[in-house]
Amino acid sequence: MSPVTLRRVELRLFKDAAAPHLFALPATGATVQIFHRSTTTTGAVEVEEMETVTVPVVPGAGFQFGEAVSASGGSDRDFQVRSVGANSLELDYLGTSSFTLGVGERIRSTQPRDIYLGQGGAIPPVTSLTVDSIGTVVGHIEAERFDYEVSGTAAGSAAGYYLDGRSGGGGAALTTLNVHDFASIQAAIDALPPWGGTVNIPAGNYQLTETLYLPCDRPCHLIGEFAHDHPARGTVLEWTTNVGMLRVRGDFSSVRNLKLRNTSLAQSSREDEGYGIAIGRRDRVDAHPHPEPITVTPATEYLRGENKPLYSVRIEDVVIADSPGWGIYIPGVGKISDGVTDEYDLETTGGGTLSFGLDFKRVRVHKARRYGGLFVGSGCLTTSFETCDFLYQGAGEVPNSTYYVYLASCDQPMFERCVFEGRSPADKAWIRLVGTSDAVFDTCYFENDPELPGALSPTYFIELAAGGVPCRASAVRNCRFVRGAGCGGHMNVLKAHPAGAEGLQILGGRGVSVQPAWDGIMKQFNGLAHFDLGGDPIGGDPNKGTVLTGTPVLSDAGASRQLQVGNAPRAATFASQSLGRLPGTTSSDLFNPNSDNPSRHEQGNLGRSRQRVVRGKPHVPVG
Repeated sequence: MSPVTLRRVELRLFKDAAAPHLFALPATGATVQIFHRSTTTTGAVEVEEMETVTVPVVPGAGFQFGEAVSASGGSDRDFQVRSVGANSLELDYLGTSSFTLGVGERIRSTQPRDIYLGQGGAIPPVTSLTVDSIGTVVGHIEAERFDYEVSGTAAGSAAGYYLDGRSGGGGAALTTLNVHDFASIQAAIDALPPWGGTVNIPAGNYQLTETLYLPCDRPCHLIGEFAHDHPARGTVLEWTTNVGMLRVRGDFSSVRNLKLRNTSLAQSSREDEGYGIAIGRRDRVDAHPHPEPITVTPATEYLRGENKPLYSVRIEDVVIADSPGWGIYIPGVGKISDGVTDEYDLETTGGGTLSFGLDFKRVRVHKARRYGGLFVGSGCLTTSFETCDFLYQGAGEVPNSTYYVYLASCDQPMFERCVFEGRSPADKAWIRLVGTSDAVFDTCYFENDPELPGALSPTYFIELAAGGVPCRASAVRNCRFVRGAGCGGHMNVLKAHPAGAEGLQILGGRGVSVQPAWDGIMKQFNGLAHFDLGGDPIGGDPNKGTVLTGTPVLSDAGASRQLQVGNAPRAATFASQSLGRLPGTTSSDLFNPNSDNPSRHEQGNLGRSRQRVVRGKPHVPVG
């Protein structure tokens, strides 16, 4: 036998219907056959005994005249190809039953492909393989694309598999669907094969009334056409009812180049409803069909994927406007409490999802009508926002008092080169952190637009509070804070509640007021300074480890002065490049190497190291 050109393929098959994960059981002993690349139906067709039907399918099926094919979904579904169109197949039904061939069903060749056991093809081929003890089958085939079928009492489902990237190619068809080939966007999403794929939404305005659900058990890439030059161009998805807009539920899924907006002018009554984009597998209002039964026991719900952690979701070049609830809602797990009984006590106890490694780039959220622009909840780890905008959540811009961002007991939320702009909320901080660890704001821009006449003094840009534990190791680096006209000269940059922050780091930064301060002095708010570090002036140390580095400056009516720091915790550390001693302090306020000060390890030449320790002096101007 002469050698043939082959591609190696490796499949891992499991008994569970959800995608493979750490607790899935291998489908040991199951039989695998590989077939000609299949196609997927894009419309429903009624099939009667021995009749000829025209079935709409995804383009590029590649079938031949007279080829025997079979449809998924049951027995007695065999056909013969009569003709092949650009977007359809004409099929002669060979069975005796009557049934509906639904949207998203597979049609594949009935003739198995030859499978070679060696790369060279010298060993005679076989037509099936048996799954080994770890759920793996390995073979070599002549095609780059293929479909496969698993049979046998041990098989369960083959909803997912892995390919060997070193094989030089090979694998299941990389499916790309166009929503114009389906009755709805949701129908196109539901038609993705078990290995996932891409759903393209061409430019246009699409009216929707129900939430779009991405699948839980396979990656789905929802991609539109973004037009940066005009808000009404590109792919615009527009909801006219008070519902969540889009829920992402599958690992390694993405959403790109879309504009999402809600024109209902509604306001949600629950935090888990009315969102722009929600990320998590399911919750109590997630009604779209899931591949697993919903009624599972607590012992099996994690194993079966219901609450399995969600990994590696990417959202890029997306605009979210006028959502009835949160603009972006990432619930996490459990119910958090910040010690205040209010509308922000979350109702996700029964069905939240841990989310790891979420990545947002060039996402704009504005005018979320209830709650706020972004929520990241308990247990979510490493959520990154790069060059994102959170806009117009202030008083008079939305009908409720809302947050720009709320971070609740999550870990490592990171904001880099992000913009927070609009008017000040009436009674809430712009950004509130509750029990959150390792939050970073790096080179971000905060701007309080001119306020309406008679507006209240603006609230703090950033607020840190305890949620059972303090916010730990947060950092605010090289950010710019701007207050416009009507703010009365109040800056109010950052407030840490007592026992609300540990290891807080503030590096540099600049505050700008475009309105001259009264009496030539930048105003304080409610007796607090621009940076209220939440320390105990009596001498306690609830917010230990606070570090302020550099010289935060304030530009006020063309003049420069220092931003004020109040309620500095005992042993807060300040590093300045220009002063030998902090104004407003005495020598007793500085480090004493013979004291029991917890910063004793920083002992050294103060003039050289410029490390300063302040003992709870309220309203100490730093510079």
